Amino acid sequence: MALNFPSDRYDVKAVASQGSPGGGWMLFSQVVGNMANIGLIDAGGPYPLSAEPKTMTVLLRLSPKSGKATGGKVTVGSSEFSNSLGGRLQVDLKSTPTSLPGEPPSFALSENQPNPFTGETRFTPDPPRAAVVDLGIFDIAGRRIATLDRGTLSEGVQPFTWSGNLDGGGQARSGVYFYRATIEGRTIAKRMVLLASF
Repeated sequence: MALNFPSDRYDVKAVASQGSPGGGWMLFSQVVGNMANIGLIDAGGPYPLSAEPKTMTVLLRLSPKSGKATGGKVTVGSSEFSNSLGGRLQVDLKSTPTSLPGEPPSFALSENQPNPFTGETRFTPDPPRAAVVDLGIFDIAGRRIATLDRGTLSEGVQPFTWSGNLDGGGQARSGVYFYRATIEGRTIAKRMVLLASF
């Protein structure tokens, strides 16, 4: 059996097997390019038709290459089966591609303009796709003082403004603040300076 994997992103760390007790399986493997070629031999010999079928699980352990993005799919490229006498077997090998976990897509958060500011400032989070966002303003001690959005943000540039308004009412004083966007578990925070006009 040949398993195709994204060799530009991963190295094969190991090919291992897990079989049923007393299964007597022997495993051989060779990695060539983007294919892990795996051979299995049932060394336990024939077993009665009334016996429980022997099972085998093949584990392909992949290690991400340094500096490469993760993700991609592992698929069955080809397979051949034969009986103990060497006769070829017709096997309907139903296999769906296995997705490898990837890094969450990156998103951008622009510099606020103007900065420093009086009155109001503008900035734009830019998610790679529609996603749930938490966008807030925090003081220098890390306390949330204003929430600009908590909900689904559509794909593309989303302009927001902050005019110093606090969640509990009132106006923020002059000082350093941070605007922070959290999208799909990833957070970006940037610094801004408010020069209050009162």
